[in-house]
Amino acid sequence: MTFLLTLLAAIFVLGPLIALHEWGHYIVARLCGVKVLTYSIGFGPKVFGWTSKKSGIDYRISALPLGGYVKMLDEREGNVAKDEQHLAFNRQHPLKKIAIVAAGPIMNFVIAIALFWVLFMTPSEQLATKIGQVLPDTPAAIAQLPVGEKIVAIDGHDVQTWEGINYRLAGRMGETDNVSITLQSDAQTDQSTKTYQAPVTQFMQGEAQGKDALTSFGMLPWQPQIAPIVAVWLPMVPLAAKV
Repeated sequence: MTFLLTLLAAIFVLGPLIALHEWGHYIVARLCGVKVLTYSIGFGPKVFGWTSKKSGIDYRISALPLGGYVKMLDEREGNVAKDEQHLAFNRQHPLKKIAIVAAGPIMNFVIAIALFWVLFMTPSEQLATKIGQVLPDTPAAIAQLPVGEKIVAIDGHDVQTWEGINYRLAGRMGETDNVSITLQSDAQTDQSTKTYQAPVTQFMQGEAQGKDALTSFGMLPWQPQIAPIVAVWLPMVPLAAKV
């Protein structure tokens, strides 16, 4: 059962990727005036498909879902009628050939960019940029940053997440200067801001391996304290029922 699920998952994941990769070759070939004979998802014997009445292209799904191919008219693979020779791949300008061959890999990059764009567009919960702890003998301690206040800007740049704060601080690596930290009161009645100057000397140089910018600077995020209280008891399900 596990093997079958893995196989089906691989087909459903790789299938669209293969189809889009081959579609890159296919669409650019057609735009360049090359006659396409077959557009196949998978290799081997034909399992399902149809032939377009308008273009004559054989669209098919083949038995082995390990790739795919776009077969184009080419004099190197068989005889080509004289009135169709200008549609053959081998007779195209070198730049057209390069575009057709490169279209598949370029489509892979486009897919990856699109998937990551969708991934990062999905909202996620983040801890508030409120200081939870100031470590002793650090730039944050020297600047006397108050615990409990919210960080709203680093060096004049607005920040909304601890990840953003970490990136801004990491950008000051190796510098000897003042880091500007703008804080906002957490009180609902007072939303005023105050800017502190935290001196750094060769910031993060010679630090222990794996130490991040936040720890080196000396401020740690505030984290809510969640009491270990049971909210609800779930009914016991027999093991046999799960199987």
